[in-house]
Amino acid sequence: MNTEESLPFSLKQLILSFQKKPSVEDTPMDVARIQVNNTISRLAFFYEKFRNAIDYKEENLLRKNAIARILKRRLIPGADINKVAKHLVYELIRGRYLPNNSVPETKVHEVAHTINNYVLLLHEVIRDHRGQDYYSYRKWILEIAAVELESQLVSNHRNEAIVDFAFRTITENMEWKNAKVSEKDKNTLLYLAIHRALIKSDQAILIHHLWHFEFGEWKNVDMETIQRAGREIGKFRKEANNVLNHPLNTYLFNKIKKTSVLFQVLRDVIEKNPHVAASTIVNQEQLDIQIRSATVERYKKARIKLERSVKRSFIYLLFTKTALALIIELPYDRYFVDEVKYTPLVANIIFHPLFLFLLAITINTPDNANTERIIRGIHGILSPQNDNKPKWRIRPPRRRKITMFVFQIVYGIGFTLSFGMLIGLLIFLDFNWVSILFFSFFLTVVSFLGIKLRQDNKELKMQTQKEGFFNILIDFFTLPIVRVGHWLSLKAPKVNVFVFILDVIIEAPFKSIVHVSEQWLDYIREKKDDLY
Repeated sequence: MNTEESLPFSLKQLILSFQKKPSVEDTPMDVARIQVNNTISRLAFFYEKFRNAIDYKEENLLRKNAIARILKRRLIPGADINKVAKHLVYELIRGRYLPNNSVPETKVHEVAHTINNYVLLLHEVIRDHRGQDYYSYRKWILEIAAVELESQLVSNHRNEAIVDFAFRTITENMEWKNAKVSEKDKNTLLYLAIHRALIKSDQAILIHHLWHFEFGEWKNVDMETIQRAGREIGKFRKEANNVLNHPLNTYLFNKIKKTSVLFQVLRDVIEKNPHVAASTIVNQEQLDIQIRSATVERYKKARIKLERSVKRSFIYLLFTKTALALIIELPYDRYFVDEVKYTPLVANIIFHPLFLFLLAITINTPDNANTERIIRGIHGILSPQNDNKPKWRIRPPRRRKITMFVFQIVYGIGFTLSFGMLIGLLIFLDFNWVSILFFSFFLTVVSFLGIKLRQDNKELKMQTQKEGFFNILIDFFTLPIVRVGHWLSLKAPKVNVFVFILDVIIEAPFKSIVHVSEQWLDYIREKKDDLY
């Protein structure tokens, strides 16, 4: 690659999209910005930090989830849409999901317009769906709305640009060996897998993309499209669920994840200075320097993120476990067992945070050899010669029913042995059944969190480590525990009593107190100004 003209068209488009100023940020400087009281907003910020700690989610999803919570709480029948939009933007600023004194006041009107379009959709939906069915659709639609509103408030065009570039690159160098999947489904499944692997999108974001493909941007939607969406929403939801639950999703995600670091580091190189990115890329020496610098920086960010994640997990574990021990375990020992057994009680409080800490400190930063592999991989992606480009061979494993049956029996044996030995050990240590239940529950969740933390670090590595017999033996006994933890992590938000108490009982009055307090301080400030 010797000249900028020789760069692939998809790479030129990627660089150009990074050079452009997003429309979200294209607001005249003379437009007034929204400003909140820093002292009062600190209370809201600490509340959000605590709330997010006991409802563990990926960091990139926190703002979107906050928008969804605010919509569900404030968008009640008869609510003033403009007031809902204003409260939403102000709450996001107070919670530091958006910067203070930066969001233009005109954003409130834009947000209100989009919310109103979704309210019109809800009016269409309620004609055909009543009771619990309607509330299920309402929750589902507001999750989609939250994704749309976040993109209006904070630009995500660079995320979409790198996903589009990765999609084009992979499809041009892909060998798909499954003829049973249609070309349309291949593209859809691959695009969503790339979205998950590169920017950690959750189901709501993926559904929003499917929604966007079908109905377009909702902020500019017309009434005819709203009515069509209302009529077809049941069919669309069913089709979306079929796509999200497709048996190839996990395989494709794991396949893309192995090389996702190449696109992420390339993004970092371009993002550092988009206007000289093309000249840097055609100069291999400069490109290698920038890749090494970007890779080292990404290693540092991964370590910082790991530390933050461990802290959040510590807060979640200590709070929930201490609360459960005092509310359930201690009273059970006192009134049903007639004896408080402090060893299981203390073990249930301190063991799991310590176990998570041990899992975290054993996570190593990738070495220089890994950085060199990343450099070679990016060279391959950017190479004009097809022979040098990496190949993504999509060959889903095909197993006969009898093979799967045997595997399931072996896995069942491992599951029984793992939990059987665990329960037997706890009984030997004089745990009662309540203590055993709590210990096992948190052990599975912490094991999954530990694997997840390792996985985030593993995504930076270009070479999969070979597993020896000892590692395979450990996996045989620990995999059932981790899988149960994964299942519980998906189901826990629906039954998390502490999150329910915060969202339903505490959040609304707390946010109202914060709002009134801010108005009161503004009033006092105005009175003080009148004295001068």
